[in-house]
Amino acid sequence: MDALLQIIQTFSKSDVSEFTSFINRQKHKKNRKDLELFWLFQKEGALKQEEVLMRLYPDGNRVAYHALRKKLIKHLCDYIFFKQLREDDTAETQIAAYINLSRYLMDY
Repeated sequence: MDALLQIIQTFSKSDVSEFTSFINRQKHKKNRKDLELFWLFQKEGALKQEEVLMRLYPDGNRVAYHALRKKLIKHLCDYIFFKQLREDDTAETQIAAYINLSRYLMDY
């Protein structure tokens, strides 16, 4: 089974809603291919690569399709990281957050 599909299938309804907001956090634009790929896997489950490719890129552009998959995986990783960070209220997380803030400010 496709790893991307496996990740998406672990999402609850609230995760799907939050991820949609997360992916649109910078720019809410129409016809986002990465979000379209997410919805394809979310709603229809396992599809053959050729079928997904033809739905998203009727011209059969494999390079664009694989770049899109990488982009979606990055969005998913970022979302899961921020979600875990938000839900983890331990002292270690707070310390790590302060260290990251310190590093950021030192570079600034």
